[in-house]
Amino acid sequence: MLSSDQSIKILIVDDDEDDFFIISDYIRGIHPNRFVLHWCFNYLEALTHMKNHNYDLYFVDYRLGVKTGLELLKEAVSFHCDEPIVLLTGKGNYRVDMEAMQAGAVDYLIKTELTSEKLE
Repeated sequence: MLSSDQSIKILIVDDDEDDFFIISDYIRGIHPNRFVLHWCFNYLEALTHMKNHNYDLYFVDYRLGVKTGLELLKEAVSFHCDEPIVLLTGKGNYRVDMEAMQAGAVDYLIKTELTSEKLE
């Protein structure tokens, strides 16, 4: 458990840097100095971070080039990544939502509906 004065390290896995900046702004709106945010656009690099437990929380986009965020989620969980993973998508899909939750995601959020309050 993190103490109230510790920073929370977050990795945002998304192949679109613009989305990283948008999501980062929302997170910084929660508490400007509480979070350390990093961006990763590469599936294998993200998986390495997850396997090594390098971050406290992961936001993972559903679309990651030839692979999906759902595949990354499943693979990370198989390597005992127990940090929270939130799957993000451009548009809702009930089937993907259910599959993500069954695979171990703590939440499934639609990017166009994100706000600082929702991310908090």
